Amino acid sequence: MRELTGQRIATGALLAVILMVICYWGEADTTAVMTTLTLYGQTANPKYADLSVNLARSSVIPHLFNYTRANETDVIFNRTYELSSGEVEELREREIKIVDVYQQGSDVYTRSLFDDRVTTTDNARVEIVTMILILVIWIMGVASFAGPVMTLVSFYFDMYY
Repeated sequence: MRELTGQRIATGALLAVILMVICYWGEADTTAVMTTLTLYGQTANPKYADLSVNLARSSVIPHLFNYTRANETDVIFNRTYELSSGEVEELREREIKIVDVYQQGSDVYTRSLFDDRVTTTDNARVEIVTMILILVIWIMGVASFAGPVMTLVSFYFDMYY
């Protein structure tokens, strides 16, 4: 009985670790943040602002749909793009990624708005799969350990009573 329980513990723990790594691991994507930070410096020169934002959108951040450079009183530069997957009005608040860049000692800031619909949907799917995985592992764990424990309990119960 001890060997069977030990094997189940080792197998269950190994399976749980492997499944959690496969289903949960992911690296945070900082492309939008780093590109907006770079654009903050590149759009300081009005000659290159439009070119910089257009190149960034066409190559690195295709989900950008609005870039604004402003100070406290007025807008210095504003560029708006159409979404490839629909209208901006169709986006929910949680599907819009907002990246603001401020520099200490300056009143100029930039704001980039991104269509984050795909990432939001993917994160929801990962959460659902993870929840199902945890439930499956919990059920397997209970089934793996309850059988041997109940066998021991019933054995000792029958022996003494």
